[in-house]
Amino acid sequence: TTRNIIYVLTCPCKLFDYIGETGASLPQRLTYHRKHGNRIIKEFLLG
Repeated sequence: TTRNIIYVLTCPCKLFDYIGETGASLPQRLTYHRKHGNRIIKEFLLG
């Protein structure tokens, strides 16, 4: 399993990209984003 990666998630509206980095595996990090996505998107877009 690959760790220590940089990744890009595109907002569903296709107007914004979220660039992240993690020491966790990509599947672990994507699971986290799925569980906490609304909060993360709100913080990213609204500061």
